[in-house]
Amino acid sequence: MLTVNTHEAKTQLSRLIELVQSGEEVVIARAGKPIAVLSRFVAARQPIAPPGAMAGQGWIADDFDAPVDALFDVLADQTSAPGPVKRVKPGRLPDPRGSRSKPRNRGKKT
Repeated sequence: MLTVNTHEAKTQLSRLIELVQSGEEVVIARAGKPIAVLSRFVAARQPIAPPGAMAGQGWIADDFDAPVDALFDVLADQTSAPGPVKRVKPGRLPDPRGSRSKPRNRGKKT
């Protein structure tokens, strides 16, 4: 595996491509640290099928787009009405100790 710096890779790209075509891998480095690898392109073994190539190989149920309103009616019967929603200012969480908790001393002397 050959290692070259970015400047040499830019100036000698044609020569590096010839090396890659012959099977060599080339590492491109910047300030001595590898940043890229030039390697030979290998085509996919199986070509990608064109659109429509799987026509007739799948199926969709006859009732695929049937309304599901009855499903929501069953779910509505099982839930109770939610209570009121407590609004909280953005960035503030409610006190987990509840409203009976002792107020905190915020640096004030008592």
